[in-house]
Amino acid sequence: MAARYHEIKGLAEFTAKRITEDKEEWKDFLRTAARLYRYPFREQMLIFAQRPNATACASFDTWSRRMNCWINRGAEGIALIDEDSSYNRLKYVFDVKDVTPSRVVGMIPKQWELKERDQEAVIDRLERTYGETDSETPFEMQLVEIGSRIAEHYYEDILQELREFSIDSEIEKYDEEGLAVCVMETLKASICFMLLERCGFDPERWDNKLDFSYIGDFNSPKVLNIIGCAISNITRPVLMEIRREIELQDRKLAQEAQKSEEKRVFDFVKHAKKIKLEKENLAELYLLLLGEMTELILKSQKYPALDIVSDESAADALGNVHAGEGDTDIFIYPGYDFKVTDCLITNFHLPESTLLMLVSALAGREHIMEAYREAVEKKYR
Repeated sequence: MAARYHEIKGLAEFTAKRITEDKEEWKDFLRTAARLYRYPFREQMLIFAQRPNATACASFDTWSRRMNCWINRGAEGIALIDEDSSYNRLKYVFDVKDVTPSRVVGMIPKQWELKERDQEAVIDRLERTYGETDSETPFEMQLVEIGSRIAEHYYEDILQELREFSIDSEIEKYDEEGLAVCVMETLKASICFMLLERCGFDPERWDNKLDFSYIGDFNSPKVLNIIGCAISNITRPVLMEIRREIELQDRKLAQEAQKSEEKRVFDFVKHAKKIKLEKENLAELYLLLLGEMTELILKSQKYPALDIVSDESAADALGNVHAGEGDTDIFIYPGYDFKVTDCLITNFHLPESTLLMLVSALAGREHIMEAYREAVEKKYR
């Protein structure tokens, strides 16, 4: 265990050196950090070192107890230094690609995605916290404007801390003005890069405006940790606000869809009642129910079991139970209270047909529509 701890500690030091030696390496790190923005900087760096393509990481307990997912056999955990422990200990997280949800209650976290329809609402939300932007410019530019403004607001606080630990790093060579430019440009470029990346835009399109030329000057563990933690801590709440607004918009769309579905159901039932009143295209069905069959049905109701009907006509007929023969004109549509039938073996039916109304009355319209959608998608015959 001690050997593994020192191995991971050495990996952290090596990665810190690696991502500051080349701005392209730093950008690659920022791409990982943008996806894993909830993690602190040092853990983002170790995840990048071991699994740069990770998208959603969590501990074994979180996956198994909260998400009801299995860790795949042979999956290798991502080792992180446990900084909450007073001992030299490691903790492990697993990426979403390492897990399989249980069949019934398993959950895979949904990764939020910024869609064009969300952009106006997202900017409105961000402007309430970070100030207005130029509404005449594209969303990307407004996002860069907000990122730049945040960097301008915080960089002086970071300057003060960096001055105390600039020894043994390249930033030691700068005077006050030079250090301010170095920190400001690195902070602004990194924050804007992460915002653009996580929101689904290509940050490389902004290469001429995002200056990463100073990243090599943060070449000691202490100064890199200061600037890295600042970037992570500043960007996190912005991305969380974007996520909240997207989730809010998704809920609104879901509510609108539900209202639309409720209206369709209302119209569906209204149409059914109209058919009932007008007796449109409704043929009476001949029914012969022998005494033995009646006794079996009544017995099954006394000693509960499943009464399975093999076609819709039989379900129509079995509205109530008594021996005899004759014609029946029972019309079943959503809201009907079945007296006998528990299950129905059926086929697919035409839209707005009386048979579709019948099966919807038994199984629920939403359930039936979901079955029809699957049938279309999978091309059932």
